[in-house]
Amino acid sequence: MQEIKIENLIEEITSFYDPKLHHFVCLNANDLGENRLKLQWIFTFYNQEDNYQIFWTICSFDEVLPTITKIIPSAIMSEAEIVDLFGVQIKDIQGGLYLDETSPISPLRCSI
Repeated sequence: MQEIKIENLIEEITSFYDPKLHHFVCLNANDLGENRLKLQWIFTFYNQEDNYQIFWTICSFDEVLPTITKIIPSAIMSEAEIVDLFGVQIKDIQGGLYLDETSPISPLRCSI
């Protein structure tokens, strides 16, 4: 696992990611309470069993987070899920993909 600063996310992912070598698995989030969110960008290596790379950071729910969709377009699914389920803001990512208007707001956020 590699800790990163959120302001260095794009640089870190860009320098690491090679679409011929790496598979972006998902963006994972965990509400730590006290307005803090732990984020993990999880990658595996093609043709290498049990070999993975996780970039992680702790940020505030108040921050507008960068998107990695310009590097990994399929990340839009994981990012939209985090927007819906935790109520965070990710630049250029809209909510409403996983929840509809009758769903609870930010249902996985514990510290509302």
